[in-house]
Amino acid sequence: MLSKTKTLSLTALVCIAATAIYIGVKSEPISQTEKSEPTTAALKVVDYGPAYLRLEQEHPTVTARFLLTCFDGEIHLNAGIVTTPELSESVMGKMTKNYLEFDSEVILPALKNDGTKAVDSAIWIARPLDLAQVASLKTADVLGAWTEDGSDFRWGAYMHIDNVRKEIHSYLQKCSK
Repeated sequence: MLSKTKTLSLTALVCIAATAIYIGVKSEPISQTEKSEPTTAALKVVDYGPAYLRLEQEHPTVTARFLLTCFDGEIHLNAGIVTTPELSESVMGKMTKNYLEFDSEVILPALKNDGTKAVDSAIWIARPLDLAQVASLKTADVLGAWTEDGSDFRWGAYMHIDNVRKEIHSYLQKCSK
């Protein structure tokens, strides 16, 4: 006859195994991309200044908003990380580095909060793009806007742009004319 401790141990092991099997069978893996809304693109006309292309993708905990603006034939990118006013202010206060990414390639890094601004519930990272960066933007699948605070983790937002590539190309082409 098994001792009471061995019986409890075997029972616990069977319960854990059964739970793991149940979770493995019943769980459908859901990636962050599947939970996110598709990226949208909209041309915004303003009273003063040039029209800009607004790209936006909503994720469960953050919204990524990228604005492409053409000034005198040059593209400027404003990348917004939209959360809450409190979180934006907190991140700005601790920031040691900020940068943009095209397909996981860091572009235009800056120290501390240079080139950034907290406006209401968003942190904006603003950068002019040179011709090589515009060419990279045309072929990119994912855009990112990131901040760091000196720890091992970064904070920011990303968006998938494959479904709005046509709108991006159209805007960039009109800017180069």
